[in-house]
Amino acid sequence: MTADLLHAAIDEATLFDAWRKVRANQGAAGVDGQTIEQFGTNVLGRLQTLRDHVRRGEYRPQPLLQWAIPKANGKLRYLAVPTVRDRVLQTAAALVLTPLLDRAMEHASYAYRSGRSVQMAVARVAYWRDQGYQWVVDADIEGYFDNIPHGLLLDKLRRTLQDHSLVPLIELWLAATIQPADGSPPYLLTKGVPQGSPISPVLANLYLDDLDEAVLARDMRLVRFADDFVILCRDPAQAQQALELTEATVEALKLRINREKTRLVHFDEGFRFLGVDFIRNLMLAAQPGAQPWVIPDATTRQRAALHDTPAEAPDTDRHANEPPEPMVGETIHATTPPVPTGSQRPVGAYDGMQPYDSSFHANNDTDATAEDDPEPRIQLQHDDRLPPLLRSLVIGEHGVLILKENDRIIVARQGSELLSWPLQKLDEIHITGNALVSTALLRQCSRDGIHVTVSDSTGINHAHLGAPHPLADAHCHAQQVQRLADNDWSLMMARAVIHGKIHNQLCLLRRYNRRRRLTPIDQAIEQLDAMRSRLATTQTLDQVRGCEGQAARAYFGALHHLVPPQWTFEGRRKRPPTDPVNALLSYGYAVLHRTMVTLLVRQRIDPYLGAFHAPRAGHAALASDLIEEFRAPVVDTTVVHLLLSDTLTPGNFDTECGTGTVLLDKHARQTLVQALHAKLRSHIVHPSAAARMDYHRAMLWQVRHYRGVLAGRPPVYTPFLLR
Repeated sequence: MTADLLHAAIDEATLFDAWRKVRANQGAAGVDGQTIEQFGTNVLGRLQTLRDHVRRGEYRPQPLLQWAIPKANGKLRYLAVPTVRDRVLQTAAALVLTPLLDRAMEHASYAYRSGRSVQMAVARVAYWRDQGYQWVVDADIEGYFDNIPHGLLLDKLRRTLQDHSLVPLIELWLAATIQPADGSPPYLLTKGVPQGSPISPVLANLYLDDLDEAVLARDMRLVRFADDFVILCRDPAQAQQALELTEATVEALKLRINREKTRLVHFDEGFRFLGVDFIRNLMLAAQPGAQPWVIPDATTRQRAALHDTPAEAPDTDRHANEPPEPMVGETIHATTPPVPTGSQRPVGAYDGMQPYDSSFHANNDTDATAEDDPEPRIQLQHDDRLPPLLRSLVIGEHGVLILKENDRIIVARQGSELLSWPLQKLDEIHITGNALVSTALLRQCSRDGIHVTVSDSTGINHAHLGAPHPLADAHCHAQQVQRLADNDWSLMMARAVIHGKIHNQLCLLRRYNRRRRLTPIDQAIEQLDAMRSRLATTQTLDQVRGCEGQAARAYFGALHHLVPPQWTFEGRRKRPPTDPVNALLSYGYAVLHRTMVTLLVRQRIDPYLGAFHAPRAGHAALASDLIEEFRAPVVDTTVVHLLLSDTLTPGNFDTECGTGTVLLDKHARQTLVQALHAKLRSHIVHPSAAARMDYHRAMLWQVRHYRGVLAGRPPVYTPFLLR
């Protein structure tokens, strides 16, 4: 074993890169019980030993630990987990093979390839539909991954590669011994690629390349994502030919078409592909996670039309040469969770502190509250509905070192690594604890456009680092200055955002009082309604501020009757917050404010030039303006639910000596931040866009709407209004 590809795979740098990917992906221990953390001790020595074993021909993979995972339909899915050592070597081989195999594959294949995604595959189907390809072969291969014949797969690999030095290793990995986790007798894998092995996705993708070539050679239109594919044709005769060609090609690959699930269909009848229902000219998300694929962005549509998939484009699913992420049961925690001991650790469990990217949502959306359960307890559950708009990392630990190592952010304390996360998977970093931050990390974040904010224990932001370019482009900044010099325009903006704020406060109070029927809350609703009506007659910004102030007093007075008495909440107290409820509200508003600042800066709008909030040094007044309509549905709703569900107690707060400021302890901060991020990921129907989205996207929609109003298209700002 002394050829170029093998040398490249066991090169020290390649093996170390592979180890980093395996470590980032985490996952369970294999049959030897060795965890990621245990392998990481003396990792350089372990990698050198692995390298030597391969060079001397002494390497033999260990059996795969098989787990049976229940699926939603009641059936079982089997994952076969290699040991950490074997995962590292397979990942190194994938790193070397993927670029070579990718060049040999057809443009119609969208899975496990850098720069391609489910969203692009869905957009491609819509593109061919719009070009007149209305007849579809909707095909299904029976048990594809479990039935790939090893001999034909290896032949395909040899035909594709000039250098065969890695083929013997792949033969060893395919002919694996499977050890069921339930204690059943082990058995030898004679066909199929084990799901759970890092090398399997690229091999499975390669094997169906013959199908791609056969279909495309007949001038038919194919869209394939792993073993899910559709063939689009102009007429039923061509569709019948495509079906016959598919059956013959799949049979030649020693696989079988599932005839019960394979059919010829017209777009008028409809069919489902990758979680999306195509019906006539409509695309409907059949599963919650498919919602973002229904409305692809402009770049995705353009690539779908032009076959434009540059190598440097980001892979929105995951990098093709990374080990597959856990398929089921994955859980991402913000702090270190308890880990089961021994080899019974659940497949897909993650260790360590992780970013708030998309992992949980809270069942606390007032828009979806049932009539008979107005105050459901917050339940954290997996959220695979929409990819995160902003991937945020919140670091609240004190006394930690935050630095950059290669292209990852590292959080460590006293030599122990608490977190390692790829910078390319972050949009913003919030540092709320007292920490030392390396300038190398800050420079990298600035170059990559990752926004870094530093705040204190009350949530107030004290520093913000963004991209090196100005906060706003020159044209937009000039428009802002010109508009704000127009008193009528400023008055229009101020009325609109406060109208949205009061309207959403009214919605919250009405929903909570639907069953309580408390007289003080009814009275507050009448006062808020009167203030909302009075807004239309205001002639100055001060009059608008007066209406907002009176409405706020009535609103927070009503919240006093909703909050349990042990919280001693008498009304809004801002600077400083003197009770736990005000501390929660202030911290939550600060989180919402810095999120809005990030969205504004990403849209190249100056966040400091606002209409309603009076300008003052260092205050992002426009961000304060635009969060007004989101305070009640996002922050207030979250805080009230935390209190009503007994998720927090008064014991989770401290009072600062001398000032009387009430501060959240570590548990309260983590709970609130996680609940807020979950709330921002929960779904609503945006009233102006008439589309289902999460609150992050609703805020972005309002930011873009504001920029349009600056240009006079449309001339009047419409706030976000709950229904």
